[in-house]
Amino acid sequence: MTEFITEVDWGEQAAEAPYPTIPKSEFELRNKRARELMEEHGLDAMILFSPANVYYFTGFRDPCLMETHRWRYCAILPRKGETVLIVENVFNNNARQTTHVKDIRTWCRIKVWWLPTTFEECLKGALRDHGVDKGVLAWERGDSFALNVALDELDAFRSALDGATYAAADPVIWGCRMIKTEWEVALIRDLCDRATRCVKAGFEAIKPGATERDVQRAMWSKWMEEDMFDCPVTMSFVFFSSPSEQGIAGWRYVSPQAERVLQEGDTGFYDCGPTMKGYWTDFQRIFHIGEPPQRQQDLIKMTLEAYQMTIDNIRPGMRACDVWDLAHRAIIAQEWMQSEPIDFVGHGIGLGNHEYPWLSDDDFTVIQPGMVLCVEMGCYDIPDLKELGYMIEDIYLVKEDGLELLTGGMPQDMWVVE
Repeated sequence: MTEFITEVDWGEQAAEAPYPTIPKSEFELRNKRARELMEEHGLDAMILFSPANVYYFTGFRDPCLMETHRWRYCAILPRKGETVLIVENVFNNNARQTTHVKDIRTWCRIKVWWLPTTFEECLKGALRDHGVDKGVLAWERGDSFALNVALDELDAFRSALDGATYAAADPVIWGCRMIKTEWEVALIRDLCDRATRCVKAGFEAIKPGATERDVQRAMWSKWMEEDMFDCPVTMSFVFFSSPSEQGIAGWRYVSPQAERVLQEGDTGFYDCGPTMKGYWTDFQRIFHIGEPPQRQQDLIKMTLEAYQMTIDNIRPGMRACDVWDLAHRAIIAQEWMQSEPIDFVGHGIGLGNHEYPWLSDDDFTVIQPGMVLCVEMGCYDIPDLKELGYMIEDIYLVKEDGLELLTGGMPQDMWVVE
């Protein structure tokens, strides 16, 4: 007859996480700020399913990206009381050894562990214990969150929480994440220094006869050398070349690299970048093999002049839409037919490649010190569309007196391969 285990001795739990993903002071700062904003917005608790948000507020990361109902996890931030982390039992030790959360609750469908057998049971119990199961519960609602939960599951959870009312958690989340902490700023500075060295290594591999994959391989090798390998891996190199005879018709942006051999006369782009500890980079550069055509050189000059004119005039207190207007006018001033080719001239960055605020005509967010922004602007061959043109992008820290360039390790001008 099988003897079932009724009690498991896991040994003595460490007083502090031995392998924390974020410092304890950072964890406390973020949670304190979130609760202040929850008070302002009248929220009793936030229930977070986005891996980026769970990581931001708890430090927990799923290294295997096991994003199915059998491994469901979430974070609960009650306005009063300690942060709760709910994980499937297989993640138990990960959570306890990498986060500063004390209230970690586990569930498991295997009854031998004597745990709640469903995620829903664990979720309801945590909310009930904090007295918020019939309160105002905030969920991630915005377009920038990739939720680690199915819509059917969300509907079932809400139906089970009879008596609760629902609101958006987005104002609280972005109220925290848009303004970077000192720890984040230091990390992002270091990340940008390493990322530019990675891209530069790739550009140094550009030559006739090399393939796009050869160039990307050089970037990846440098990325490993720089100790930027992360788990889970969240990064993206976008690199492509455009045959000179095709002009803009050969433009494959946005696309992965192809097994294409580079040749004399090619123009190409790099975009996005490596990550570190979950934080992204996103900057753009252009290259040309051989002597660039005069029109191409003119477009580069126009781009850089309009870009610098914009950068020099961005200040805290402006709205994101004001930056859009400033950039748009700077581009038109270079050549009356020019216009911004996409519907924004930048965005925030952090645990996502594209975060709020958007530097666009419909975003009225006030630019504040501590924001980290990607500013991107381009001039193209209008109306002939024979040359590729240039879209430059760099990462900046907003300071009291303007912007600090963080990706200056890679020259902004066209990279010419002679």
